[in-house]
Amino acid sequence: MIVNPVFLYEKPDLFFIHLAIKGQNAYFAVLKLIMTMRLNWTRSILVFSAAVVLATSCTKPEFSKDEPLIEEQQDNLYIISDGNILYALNPKTGAVRWKYHDLRGMPWEPLALDGYVFVVVPKNVLKLDARNGKVVDSFFALSATVTDYSVLGPVIGQGNYVYVPYSITQTGSGTTNNLAQFDHTIAGAPKTPLNFSTPIPTGLPSVPVLPTSPLILGNKMLIPWQAKLDLVQIAPTAPLAWSNTGANPNNPVTDGQVVYVCSGSLLGAFDLNTGVQLWSYNAGDFISTSPIVFGRNVIFGCEDNKLYCIDPDAQAPRWIFETNERIYGSPFAYDQTVYFGGNDHHFYALNIIDGSVKWKYRTGALIRSSPIVYKGMVYIGSYDQTMYAFDTSGALRWKHALNNLINQSPVLYDAEAKVGVYPAVSGLSAQ
Repeated sequence: MIVNPVFLYEKPDLFFIHLAIKGQNAYFAVLKLIMTMRLNWTRSILVFSAAVVLATSCTKPEFSKDEPLIEEQQDNLYIISDGNILYALNPKTGAVRWKYHDLRGMPWEPLALDGYVFVVVPKNVLKLDARNGKVVDSFFALSATVTDYSVLGPVIGQGNYVYVPYSITQTGSGTTNNLAQFDHTIAGAPKTPLNFSTPIPTGLPSVPVLPTSPLILGNKMLIPWQAKLDLVQIAPTAPLAWSNTGANPNNPVTDGQVVYVCSGSLLGAFDLNTGVQLWSYNAGDFISTSPIVFGRNVIFGCEDNKLYCIDPDAQAPRWIFETNERIYGSPFAYDQTVYFGGNDHHFYALNIIDGSVKWKYRTGALIRSSPIVYKGMVYIGSYDQTMYAFDTSGALRWKHALNNLINQSPVLYDAEAKVGVYPAVSGLSAQ
């Protein structure tokens, strides 16, 4: 029996009358036809579905709409304004990538370590995601037995480790003050010191502080306490290599053999291995800046309005450059040029050979920030509430108003190279 499918669909009543007349053989023939048609329909549906899945998979995004794309690490220029705001700026354009508020008067530069930024608030150290500025962790937390924490100085770090000077007040044991190492990759607070902890000596005033940043030298640390300079091993009990007393030393620097430190009006040179003082130079006025070592030059600014370049072999000035006001910002050297700002509102670029002016730029107010230079770009903040970026020829690349005074110095982090660029006021500076 031959059955026309059109007849089946268009005239079902007549079809079944016809089927009744033809009998059982016709019934089985029609049943076979229906099964064949169902099989063909199923195959068609499967082929169509596969085509739809293939087409949509070619255009589907890597993440669904309710799961945001992962932000990439980017180079960031960090600066803290007196408005208690940490800014993350695009180093090329000055555009704001993100801001973190409520630092509550943090007086120290941030620490940038592989994908994170660490900032000090009075009672804690916060770990921020460098991509968006969100807090992902902290170091300290109160408990039934711990009633208070305070951070007593700048934090430094390398790799997984962050070094924090802090005080802890515990029920029954009072307050202790320590400089300790923490592993920031271990999540949660409070974090436990490990591998290294040393008591902070009591000085004047009675509350001990670490006024400037320690310097990490391999497995040792050079620590400028309030009234002395210590070289200790980075080990659980912090064994002392040597100690030398002096009044309020600024950030120490070294050329690998000699340690240079400013204290009062003196630049002092000490043997790195023994701590014995080798010589000193008296600038005649108070030195508020941190020295840098670049080539065979030790360079620092002074409150007598002058920038000094000292020859360590002659123990005398190679040259002296005089500005019109006091100098509180520390210098930075790059490609045979010394950069610094002064209270005379000017930002200077000097030839390191003879101290002659290559170029200068007048900002709208005094400069107490210390510059950094990276990949041919020079960054400096000013009391005119503006962050500036120049190329090394002196051309202004961009400036960004932060709407608050800038006392602190910029820090740059190169995400691809995993390199942090720090000003001379930081113990992480390479100068």
